Amino acid sequence: MDLLDAPLSSPPAAPLWGTVARYGALAGLAFTLAAHTLYRLGLSSVTLGGLSVAVLSIAFVSAAVAFLAARHQRDKLDGGYIEAGKALAIGLLCVATGLLLLSVWNYLFVNYVEPEYLENVKQQIRDQWSSRLGPDELARSLNEIERLRQYPNILLNSIRTDAVIAMPAALAASFFTARRFRV
Repeated sequence: MDLLDAPLSSPPAAPLWGTVARYGALAGLAFTLAAHTLYRLGLSSVTLGGLSVAVLSIAFVSAAVAFLAARHQRDKLDGGYIEAGKALAIGLLCVATGLLLLSVWNYLFVNYVEPEYLENVKQQIRDQWSSRLGPDELARSLNEIERLRQYPNILLNSIRTDAVIAMPAALAASFFTARRFRV
């Protein structure tokens, strides 16, 4: 049975870093365009509808980029065969690179492009949640929003929220790209 799981011949293993750089940049661009589009449409993550659209867009972009990157590596560089572990690594690294680029964009956006954005978000929180949250919880939430002007906090927020959504989608898409047989 072991012979059936191996490729017919061993193509030289192509390095994955070129694929990760190319598709990671594509992921960063797609994440940034999605975030900017949601902002321009007025879909705020403070509301349930805006948050749902943001989560779905992150999951879709993650799955699509991970699938395309692993497929590119498999079909163009590795001779039609890629192991599941390598496909998973490529998908995860591409999405992680894209999220890193998105966090850079978020920092530039809230500090230079649209400096009043966080004030608008804080006002939306006051409008939407002041009746549901106690004064201490509301003050803590507003303080957390203000901390998003600093890059380390933006990066941590990206890791905490987006990675929980993006990484499972990338894992699933990459896993389905792996082939046990050469075609």
